[in-house]
Amino acid sequence: MRHWSFLRIFAANSRTMLCIQTNRDELRPKVVRTAMEMFMTAGFDSVRMDDIASRLSVSKRTLYEMFGSKEDLLIECIHLHQEIINGKIRENLANNDDVLSSILCFLEVTIKEFDSIRKLLMSSCSEKIKADAEAHVNEIREQAYRSLALGMEQGMFRHDIDIDILLQEFQFMGKLVADQGDVDRERFERLVNSTHMVLLRGIATVKGLEQIDEYLLKHNNRQ
Repeated sequence: MRHWSFLRIFAANSRTMLCIQTNRDELRPKVVRTAMEMFMTAGFDSVRMDDIASRLSVSKRTLYEMFGSKEDLLIECIHLHQEIINGKIRENLANNDDVLSSILCFLEVTIKEFDSIRKLLMSSCSEKIKADAEAHVNEIREQAYRSLALGMEQGMFRHDIDIDILLQEFQFMGKLVADQGDVDRERFERLVNSTHMVLLRGIATVKGLEQIDEYLLKHNNRQ
């Protein structure tokens, strides 16, 4: 009799633990997305775990049991943001036949998201966070390098350019645009046209210039 009682208790506890784990598995992505939005809006240092718990109507203890620390939660937020950016880039690349249009779309996504990823980071972040952020930057850089090299092969860009130096220029210009803070769409377009488009025109061949003009015409018609 005691044997069966023990089995019933064990089964009930197992179902309870499974239910708790299932609920937390479903809660985890919601916590990460909510925390990411809060960190972007107010900054990492200004958002407490209590604030996140209150927004989600869960206990702070639950958050710490799931993530260990606020910094560990930040790392998952950075990974989620990287996935979002990569998804947008893959979608843009899939929807464009020529490499130049792909590069222009690529630049549009990365410039707009640059300030968001910066807001996720704190001024004195850990080595782990720095390493994750640096790995993501390198991934974007490698993809941009391959695209520019392919553009040269397709006759869109001149062959006398140094891609490494060019990427540094794009990075510097991206920071200039991002440093403007939150701007409306019209202002953003002017900033990009005054920086990245000028640089692209400077390295483009006649064929590349024609493609740039075609892209801008289609892009403006979508607005």
